[in-house]
Amino acid sequence: MEAIKFLLDINIDVDSKDKEEMTLLHHAAYSGHQDVVQLLLKRGAHLNAKTCVGQTALHLAADAGHTDICSLLISVGARMDETDKQNQTPIFLAAMQGHLEVCKVLKSAGANIIIHDFSNKTALIVAAERGHKDVCELLCRSQEAVNSIDDVGRTPMFYFAKKGLKDFCEMLLKFGAVAHSKDSLKVTPIHLAAEEGHIHICKLLSEAKANLNAEDDLGETPLFYAAKNGHTEICRLLLNTGAKIINNKNESTPLHIASDGGHVEVCKLFVTAGIIVNTKNKFGCTSLHYAVGKNHIEVCKYLLKNGAQINISNNSNKLPLHIAAEHGFLEICKLLCELKANVNRKDDTKETPMFYAARNGHVEIVRMLIKSGADMLVVNKDNSTALHVAAGNGHVEICQLLYNGGISLNAKNIYKNTALHYATFGGHADVCFLLCQAGADVNQRGSHNVTALHCAAKNGHLNIVKILIKHRADLRIKTAEGQTAFELAQISGKSAVVKFMTNLSPKK
Repeated sequence: MEAIKFLLDINIDVDSKDKEEMTLLHHAAYSGHQDVVQLLLKRGAHLNAKTCVGQTALHLAADAGHTDICSLLISVGARMDETDKQNQTPIFLAAMQGHLEVCKVLKSAGANIIIHDFSNKTALIVAAERGHKDVCELLCRSQEAVNSIDDVGRTPMFYFAKKGLKDFCEMLLKFGAVAHSKDSLKVTPIHLAAEEGHIHICKLLSEAKANLNAEDDLGETPLFYAAKNGHTEICRLLLNTGAKIINNKNESTPLHIASDGGHVEVCKLFVTAGIIVNTKNKFGCTSLHYAVGKNHIEVCKYLLKNGAQINISNNSNKLPLHIAAEHGFLEICKLLCELKANVNRKDDTKETPMFYAARNGHVEIVRMLIKSGADMLVVNKDNSTALHVAAGNGHVEICQLLYNGGISLNAKNIYKNTALHYATFGGHADVCFLLCQAGADVNQRGSHNVTALHCAAKNGHLNIVKILIKHRADLRIKTAEGQTAFELAQISGKSAVVKFMTNLSPKK
């Protein structure tokens, strides 16, 4: 104290700041030196000066729990609702630290207790998060705090319900909190409790007359939220206490949602409750489509055992088998094929499950589909075969399987291209070699009279050029623009190809 007086007597600036922009008053307030605070105020210290993080002396005293210093600062005009760079007030900091007496002083002096910080929390919310029940009870005595709304329309009840803080939810209800309030997305506290699996909160809110059938912006009730995360007992509670089984805005049932999440026990509950297994949503998908799409085999087995139709298509005319084949879900493909799924059903692009498996390189699924009777002569809307798509994506083993299965090597699509053209476009030398060895016509002319050799030369695929020439590709063939393969390599600057072909004849 004497040292401070001495410094002030020799005209040290009372408001001088350190590297964190803290003045002597900030330090004294935070350290609890009330006599120094009084002296500094007497010598004219700036009462509401801010640190580099925007905090005043009152912020620091409140944060540290120095009740008497807070009272002193308030008595001489400290701004109680001043916010720092996190938009936090002194009472916010006191509540967060559990300083009940400081909160009492600030509240009785008129501090605003519903200012939200930049994370959308109030003093009441942070006190609850830290477990400061006495502080919460003090703040709850103000109705404005209990039902204060943040910028997304949420009251403290939303946060407590989501965190599973039953005691604090009970406290809020005791002081008049609204159990059925909605945020900007029409979500209610019981939606969040159901989503997080807090059955005790769901019971509490149900008893407080929360709307169990409240729909959010997507038309989803708390039952959907519980189903999404596999909370079987909450689903059971909701159904037993008045929740209705309704569809959301996509016309999906809670069974669709549970199937998508792989929650077999929830699925059993919903089927028992009367949800029709084959109900389609607005995309034409049944619950089986969703279970297949996420590779939930146990859910698939349950749905199929309970009446799910295996050959039901969605709005794109895809069967569950199309989806399983596309994603490479072998065990589900086996299950569906054993139950006589239609392996030759075409979707909107006229593609069978074989196309999807071939395009994505799922060898074992291709093998299974062939064994199950897949038609090798099927073409899609472009008149491409499964071999076209397998070759274009470089799946050599699948190409071998398809060839062995009797697929045409030289079939042309609407662009007049063969599988060999597509293998060449993609630079897949191993596929090109396989097709050539199997007898593909290397001189087939595609769009613009282009052969596989033209494609390989233009794109600099030297290995493929060598393979094609070894299998008697005709060097004389010209494109519709009158160019040979050698000339295309020259124009495209493919020096390695040009060098290789230079001594070959004819060049033109």
